[in-house]
Amino acid sequence: MLELLLFYAIPRRDTNKLVHRLIRRYGSISGVFDADADELIHGAGLSENTAALIKLIPALAREYLLDRSSRTTALDSFEKIGAYLCDYFTGLSRELAVVLPISAGGMPSSPEIVGEGSPDGCDIDMRKLAECVIRANASSFILAHNHPGTNAEPSDADLAITKLVRDTFARLGIPLREHFIVAGRIYTRCFSYLADY
Repeated sequence: MLELLLFYAIPRRDTNKLVHRLIRRYGSISGVFDADADELIHGAGLSENTAALIKLIPALAREYLLDRSSRTTALDSFEKIGAYLCDYFTGLSRELAVVLPISAGGMPSSPEIVGEGSPDGCDIDMRKLAECVIRANASSFILAHNHPGTNAEPSDADLAITKLVRDTFARLGIPLREHFIVAGRIYTRCFSYLADY
């Protein structure tokens, strides 16, 4: 499939060798799609248009998955929310933190970004988090962020921010229901780790 995709960016050329070179360099097809655009251009020697086409695929897949799940699935359990968040974070190569405000009726609304970071970490903007929760008139909320890669286990920093957010918003009467960490198609719920922290 990658060979066919690249044919549209590089017409009338044999893209088979290029695909094999990219997979060797990045380890897998998903590794190619997850590579940074600058790395694809400067490291792999692709044109800007070819790199843009490659980077478009994860973004399109993410939008497709979110649209499909939002029209067919009520987010009425932690399992469904976890699956939705796996779709939400698909294709991201840097950490992103979001809040899902929960209405008095118990249904979460669309995620709002409250922190952006690098592949190694993400700081949560507490002011932005508070603004999102209050603006939504939320009765409670869910926090989530991704770990690029395959490790969904919370770090000490993840547990510390979970505890800080939980304790801060409890004083405001707006409970944090859960903090999800997503890595690929795997997610972890932080509250189960807090007892040991």
